[in-house]
Amino acid sequence: MDHLSRLPAFAASPELRLLFWGTFGAWAAVELSLWLRDRRAVAGVREDRGSASAISLAITAAMFVAFSAPPNLPALRIPASPAVVVGIGTALAWSGIAFRLWAVRTLGRYFRVTVTTQDDHRLIDSGPYRRLANPSYTGAVVTLTALGIAIGNWLSVAALLLLPIAGFAVRIRVEEASLARRFGDGFAAYRRARWALIPFVW
Repeated sequence: MDHLSRLPAFAASPELRLLFWGTFGAWAAVELSLWLRDRRAVAGVREDRGSASAISLAITAAMFVAFSAPPNLPALRIPASPAVVVGIGTALAWSGIAFRLWAVRTLGRYFRVTVTTQDDHRLIDSGPYRRLANPSYTGAVVTLTALGIAIGNWLSVAALLLLPIAGFAVRIRVEEASLARRFGDGFAAYRRARWALIPFVW
């Protein structure tokens, strides 16, 4: 097993390192900006029930596994050149970031990083919300999975796909319970018309 097989794919060249860490930094900056935006948002009724912590824990654990995988499980290296792996991964990551920001923009002031309802809360059915109930989470999952691809190890991909989905599943359950209490049958009909997170799967 050669030395490079034990390194993340993006470590193969300075250009790939710049591409990966630039993309990773952009993702982190977007998430930080959304968190800061939430702190300045209009107050509402918070019903988060620990779901924000569940998401943070899931993503942190996924990152730990993802970056630990290449040196410890080189046999699971994605069998493609580093340039291809990092190129595909970062392109998909930027697509996920853009999709998440589209969802945030569509939701407007109703978007919060914690489960919060407002006095004039309403259900949004435009943009990505026409077919998905939680498109901002879909965008996040695409971005994280894509970063796993760019790391270049199948375990990295699995960790950054499955663990965040588990965290978002907790959030979706809490969020849907809150919206069901507020909108009743209206939310039930809204939800039946949309995929929760992954089109044609859930």
